[in-house]
Amino acid sequence: MLALGIFVELCSSLFAQNVEFDQTSAPVGIVSQTTYPLPSTTVSTVAAPTTYSGYSFTGWTVSGTRMADPSGCAINPATFVINGATSAVANYVPTTQDSLGDGIPDWWKLYYFGSLSQGAANLDPFGDGYTNAMDYANGTNPNVARVYEQGGISRRRGVLFNVAVGATNPTWPYGGISRRRSATTTVVLNTSGYSVLQQLSSPAGIISQTSVVAKGSTVNLVTPPDPYNGYRFTGWLLNGVRYDQPTQNQPIPVTITANTTIVARYVNGSDQTAGDALPDWQELFLFNTLGYGPNDDPIGDGFTIAQDQIYGFSPVVVNQLQMGGISRRRSATTTVILNNANYSVLQQTSSPQGIISQSSVVANGSTVNLVTPPNPYDGYYFTGWLLNGVRYDQPTQNQPILITVTGSTNIVAQYINGSTQTAGDVLPDWQEWFYFNGVGFGPNYVPNADSFTIADDLLYGFSLAPAVENHLQMGGVSRRRSVQTAVNAVFLPNPPAVGVNAATNITKTSVQLSAMVNPIGSPTTAYFQWGLTGNYGNQTATQDLGNGLMALSGSAGLTGLSPGTLYHFQIVAANAQGTTLGGDSTFSTLQNNYQIWAATYGLRGPLEDPARDGVSNLMKFATGIDPTGIDPTRCSKAPGQLTLVDGVPQYSYTRADAAMVDGITFVVEWSDTLAAGSWRNAGVNETILSDNGVVQQVSVAIPAGSNGRRFVRLRVIQP
Repeated sequence: MLALGIFVELCSSLFAQNVEFDQTSAPVGIVSQTTYPLPSTTVSTVAAPTTYSGYSFTGWTVSGTRMADPSGCAINPATFVINGATSAVANYVPTTQDSLGDGIPDWWKLYYFGSLSQGAANLDPFGDGYTNAMDYANGTNPNVARVYEQGGISRRRGVLFNVAVGATNPTWPYGGISRRRSATTTVVLNTSGYSVLQQLSSPAGIISQTSVVAKGSTVNLVTPPDPYNGYRFTGWLLNGVRYDQPTQNQPIPVTITANTTIVARYVNGSDQTAGDALPDWQELFLFNTLGYGPNDDPIGDGFTIAQDQIYGFSPVVVNQLQMGGISRRRSATTTVILNNANYSVLQQTSSPQGIISQSSVVANGSTVNLVTPPNPYDGYYFTGWLLNGVRYDQPTQNQPILITVTGSTNIVAQYINGSTQTAGDVLPDWQEWFYFNGVGFGPNYVPNADSFTIADDLLYGFSLAPAVENHLQMGGVSRRRSVQTAVNAVFLPNPPAVGVNAATNITKTSVQLSAMVNPIGSPTTAYFQWGLTGNYGNQTATQDLGNGLMALSGSAGLTGLSPGTLYHFQIVAANAQGTTLGGDSTFSTLQNNYQIWAATYGLRGPLEDPARDGVSNLMKFATGIDPTGIDPTRCSKAPGQLTLVDGVPQYSYTRADAAMVDGITFVVEWSDTLAAGSWRNAGVNETILSDNGVVQQVSVAIPAGSNGRRFVRLRVIQP
């Protein structure tokens, strides 16, 4: 079930800027929290428990996108910039579930790779010689390369034993000295003046270093990496006792007087066992114990931990606030442009964030090059530069793109996942956006006036760019001298050649099938097989495609299909020389009115907000809002209008009949505080004013508040 909410405030649009941030879990019940941050702010999910009642955590998805670190490992909590109504889901699977039956549970594969296939036991995705099965058994990260080298001299002395001469069945205990020589090793002969310093970590594998040092000398310990693969450093332990202090800077000096083993203690950064708002690693690093909450004052300086965090103070250093004089702090040298009226900021970013991020100050009127977008990047493909939401470059332009700056400018490099293909029209989404700045362009679409369809352009290797017109003309005489060759002009007929299948104009009950067929000179017929499986079971009427040498489009329309159903189909072409089968292709009929509405406007997920106006696609569909523009008569971006009638708040809104046919429900709720859990619908009275068969006009009476203000929100819930 998908639920969305929009709230408005009486006589003010101030709080209409907040967006709803829902945190849930799959399965439900493990994580549940709703907050209302401001848009364009950085937010974090809660730290989801790694295990819960027989389930194991596999990662966060935010608006359907998996949140992972650069190595591909899931991150917890997940941090991102929120721009509109957002749903974050903490995903779990049964701890013992092993779908591939290869001995590695599904949660481990999904946590480290995001897919079951990449986590198969026999794979070595990093190429370090260690399979996933070995990494799982050793408790190591499969996305981090490991290098094991031969050691020095290994020697083990066995127990003393006697050999009885003439014994029939002597028992052989462990024997003498086992020795294996490897790389050159430095041996200290005067061992009485030296000691061994061993630096390890808990858990093992983060730090492992052994050195021989002169007794009485002071050396620096290694600087512990922090964070490390989701773990946080919490201090050095010598004989189980904390050696360093949180106020010390790394590296830590240690004086060696005897053989010494010192351990860098790490804990999982998401662990929070005491329920006291502070993560375990922070408590152990600062206080070397657990149980301190935000209201505690561990050192008695009058500042709680929460206040120290607000002021940016250290909780283990005595802090004071006094009325001051002049506060001055020298920073690094900074170039300041005094005549800023002649300069502007050029900001280059990317969507999704993190691929490109660059800001520069340039003189007004100057022309500069944008950065060259990396393409592809980690599975994503560049689709164009957007300036104020409008495509700035053209697919025929070479990178880098020139831009003339006349004022502060923010230009965004748009990227799309290379595997996304939403329209079932042969072309991946990134290619359609790059060439045509939209999706839904099938093989029969002609992008310009050259009469060549996309299928023709692909067949001949032409450019898909709309600005490039292609022409085929009868040539003159092409001549190239080679060795003398005897040629017998004999026509060798072949079975027909077929191209890629395509399904377009998909609705809940119909579809248009097409495929390219080349008769190769023999009279050819073609038809489509289709059905619920690869065995098909149905076929369309046979078409006559002639006997030419050019590729033609075979097509057929299907009707009477079941909504929300996956179908298989393939082209079958035959001539006197044989029959050729196209590859198996699939399409899914649309399931509900929302999908038809979204396909009409080229929109995607119900939670997305491509107009960036704070109203999701699902809310616009349910309330009959035109997704191509915003109504300038509304004082806020929320749907509906809130007024006072004889002192009683009245909320009026429109709801689409098509949304109710889809089973979408509408709930009007009120709150005086916006706090989570404060929303209720007690005393709400709804009246349907009119229904023209397309939309209903609804008026809702809201009980008046007692503190001079009341917030109202509309929630639409999709089954």
